[in-house]
Amino acid sequence: LGWVSSQYSLAAATLGITGPPCSLLLTLLGWVVTRLPLGLSPAHALNLFAGVLAALGAGLVYLVALRLLRFAGERDGFPGDAPGAATVGALLGGLTFAAAETLWQHAVKFSPYVLTAVFTGMILWTMLRWWEDAERREAWHRLAVLGLLFGLDFSVHRTNLLLLPGLLVWIVVRHPRTLRSAMAWIGGVAGVAAGLALSLLIIPLSASGPLLN
Repeated sequence: LGWVSSQYSLAAATLGITGPPCSLLLTLLGWVVTRLPLGLSPAHALNLFAGVLAALGAGLVYLVALRLLRFAGERDGFPGDAPGAATVGALLGGLTFAAAETLWQHAVKFSPYVLTAVFTGMILWTMLRWWEDAERREAWHRLAVLGLLFGLDFSVHRTNLLLLPGLLVWIVVRHPRTLRSAMAWIGGVAGVAAGLALSLLIIPLSASGPLLN
């Protein structure tokens, strides 16, 4: 995957355009990183940024696991010392993810794969928050955020689209009436559209004649 990292690093440093799926958001974030006064070469700074994203992904695993364990504990009535046990269990889950070979393969090079894992964590976190708020009138806000995350991640990688069937089941199991809510549909579709609109930046980037196009 070395050539993938070099391609995306070049795109980030020059605001260039890579091949599909383009990973435009990764390019834009990388461009900002290369402009920070770190005293490092652009390639070095971008590889360190990949490590930061991997750490963020591990942190999201911890937060999602902790939320799940505490929610289960509140529902099923864990004993008094359960909050501490939930914290330890979630921490072990995050550390296991952080030490996984696959994550390390991508944490040391600038590529879309770690960023899309971060989006997976954010999507799962937002799904959990919607589950907790599903019966509230403003729960559609969570679906709008979910739509935005899916739309933005479309310009990073497309693996998270595999979560969409699971999201539908998630909604049906928790609060099927949501599928009959006009605001839920409007919020979700508007979020997706807003996220996908980021890809339109490819037009001015391409018109500027970048080195990599």
